[in-house]
Amino acid sequence: MYDIITKAEYWGWLDQKINKPMPGGEGGLKHIQDTFILSALATVSGRRILEFGGGQSRVLQQLSKNNECWNADKFEGADGGPKKLFRHRRVKTVKTFLGDFDKQLPDSYFDYVFSISVMEHVPKPALDQTFADCARILKPGGALIQAIDLYLPDAADKDDPERQYNRARVPQYLRAAEKAGLTLKEPAGIDDDACFLGRHASNSDTTLYFWNKDAPKMRAMREHAQSVALKAWWVKPSA
Repeated sequence: MYDIITKAEYWGWLDQKINKPMPGGEGGLKHIQDTFILSALATVSGRRILEFGGGQSRVLQQLSKNNECWNADKFEGADGGPKKLFRHRRVKTVKTFLGDFDKQLPDSYFDYVFSISVMEHVPKPALDQTFADCARILKPGGALIQAIDLYLPDAADKDDPERQYNRARVPQYLRAAEKAGLTLKEPAGIDDDACFLGRHASNSDTTLYFWNKDAPKMRAMREHAQSVALKAWWVKPSA
């Protein structure tokens, strides 16, 4: 599984009551991504689950009712992340990042590892280490599930080198995961030629306007690209 979350998928998950709709469309892309992760894990029970870069995790609070849940984050406030330590009686918090190979996170321990809006902040040189560390802590047969922010241009701009934005990240994640020995659960439905389509679930223009207040240098890019969510599901081979 490696594709852009669509409106039909997102609305379908809400129809199934996998997540609660936010009043007035609040939540934006984060709510779309939360709902994707819950669609994959909401019925899971008795498993070991780790979220990395989870901050004040919304999803772990739900998953921890029926599973052993961990949250790995340094809580340093990087890239707008949280500084306040996440505390929840059913969730174990470890102050680390994936890619540090921290032995507080045991080898071959977790059934599921996931992240939401994290991988887009990982520098390209650190992608290999991040995926390798995810593979290290997963059990054989375990799954790495990620929801990743991505900006896609319109088809009319796809050949304009000044409007490629972070679309180059699409093949980079695939290469890093393959190098770590992880395989896609399903064939990829997106490649490095991807463009924004009307069927894609996305952030609202109002949300992007307010994001510009925090990152004004990205305003010009956001005027010509749409903020969407890449869904990815890899498996660690059993053999």
